[in-house]
Amino acid sequence: MTLVVIFGILSAIATSLTYYFGGFYTDIIWVWLVPVLLFVFFWAGFIIYAIGIILLGLKYQRSPRRYGPNRFGMWFLSQTCFMLLLITRCRTHASGLGKVDKNRSYMIVSNHLSAFDHIGFFSIFHGWDLIAVSKQENEDMFAFGGWIKRTGCLPINQSDMVSGKEVIDRAGTILKDNIASVTDTSEYSA
Repeated sequence: MTLVVIFGILSAIATSLTYYFGGFYTDIIWVWLVPVLLFVFFWAGFIIYAIGIILLGLKYQRSPRRYGPNRFGMWFLSQTCFMLLLITRCRTHASGLGKVDKNRSYMIVSNHLSAFDHIGFFSIFHGWDLIAVSKQENEDMFAFGGWIKRTGCLPINQSDMVSGKEVIDRAGTILKDNIASVTDTSEYSA
């Protein structure tokens, strides 16, 4: 939601400057230009943001893996997920989150009906210290694989049981030490 506000403010400033310095304020016939410019500048800001996210993701794909929660990465992930929900006109609903103590760590597991579930999940749990367990193949996705590394996801090789046990042990230590909540975002193939 923060990005929507930022894009809204920036598009209002750009619209005002364009309207004033373009001399459109001198004739009432140009009043229709205000909503058009607001729309254009808002989506131009989003496109610039998306290009930046992709470029940063490509940079992070080559960087070494980080273990542990990363607030910077999770903030960008949750804000981007919120924007994707806004664009696709999808609504999420979560009940009972007020009963959950944010100062404790939890194991959060969801049954995945589609790959779109993760977008809703990360937009709902924005502001939480989260670490996701993700299948190792997700790190190879174009641009988004870098963000998976950046957010501190724990990669799990689904065909290697020893690797899976190590990831589960690491996740258990993170939960026990109250470092972050752990969620499962890997989709299991049948």
